[in-house]
Amino acid sequence: MQLGLLVVVWMVGYWAFSVSWIMLGLFVWMWREKRQKAKEFKIKTARKAAQNEQETVLARLEDLPSWVYFPDVERAEWLNKILAQLWPYVGRYVEDILRTSVEPVVKDSHDMLKSFQFSTIMLGDMPPRVGGIQVYTEHVHRNEIILDMEIMYAGDCDIQIRMKRFLAGIQDLQIHGTLRVVMKPLVKFSPLIGGITVFFLNRPEIDFNLTNLADVFDFPGLSSLLKGIVADQVSNFMVLPNRYPMPLIPDLEVAKLKYPMPVGVLRIHLKEAKELMRADVGFMKKGKSDPYCTLQVGAQSFRSKTIENSLEPRWNEYYEAVVDQLEGQTMQVNMFDEDPGSKDDPLGNAAVSISEVVKMGFSDMWLPLEDATTGQVHLRMSWLSLSSQMEALDKVRPLASH
Repeated sequence: MQLGLLVVVWMVGYWAFSVSWIMLGLFVWMWREKRQKAKEFKIKTARKAAQNEQETVLARLEDLPSWVYFPDVERAEWLNKILAQLWPYVGRYVEDILRTSVEPVVKDSHDMLKSFQFSTIMLGDMPPRVGGIQVYTEHVHRNEIILDMEIMYAGDCDIQIRMKRFLAGIQDLQIHGTLRVVMKPLVKFSPLIGGITVFFLNRPEIDFNLTNLADVFDFPGLSSLLKGIVADQVSNFMVLPNRYPMPLIPDLEVAKLKYPMPVGVLRIHLKEAKELMRADVGFMKKGKSDPYCTLQVGAQSFRSKTIENSLEPRWNEYYEAVVDQLEGQTMQVNMFDEDPGSKDDPLGNAAVSISEVVKMGFSDMWLPLEDATTGQVHLRMSWLSLSSQMEALDKVRPLASH
């Protein structure tokens, strides 16, 4: 890549273009170098964690696994050893899923992707790591077992995709998220478990590097677009309310595993925010932001309108999210500054425990934004349980009346 940029710079000079073009080329090269070094450091740290968790934990406190923070989360070294032994066979299984399930969905998602296909799928030799396991004993039916696993993957996979003559690749794939495993129903005959359902409670963090032709044009716009497509496909496949069911006994209806009855609806009133960071600072800018807010409950996503030139935006927008799982599921709140033509700047984030809202029934809170120097967001939420009685609708009050 560096050689290509130098050739371009030489050609600009040879044809006597402005010096500013040469400076632009050097700036792009320096930007890519800095970005690549940051990615390499992140990948190296993640892979060390997969190989030797103890040393990495002592080296980087911000990457502590969940079993350190939460006493009810247990280490699972025995499971990591089993995963390492199973990994070659898991790779073949995942390859079959990508070719038979994911590839057709991508082809049907857009006319430009009709020729999409996986030309190479190799998961490599480094298996994912389970950072911790939590088994739930409260608010669980007698005929089921529910557990959460913190999944961390930073392997040496090589996935190549082809669209007509365009060949692109994904390497250094990183995934971090909480995977829920539901074993249900429990039965009194072998194998004692009727089926297993797996899914992510919330969107996992996904990152990767581009290879081949995609790497040449690896600018923020293309990279963000591809990562968004990958995240959407994962959400459509394995993020609540979507599930991956595996029946273990005959005559078990897969629909009951994949589409269970929701437990309720979370009604959300995104009211306002205050003291947001100033993102638009510089020449010809007013020192403010153009904020908008996104809310995510599993694969369900909501986006507010953009309020221009404001650090104290007021939205007064309402959303309703269907909730399938109470324990462990959160609502993710992300604030952004909209920048047309470039990547939107993050203004902070927050998380709301849905189970806590259920306990209170109604919640009115100002949430401080994390990963930000300043800022708060005002949310009002109410919990609506499912009922077969039509009269129950008369007891529901709108959020505005609280």
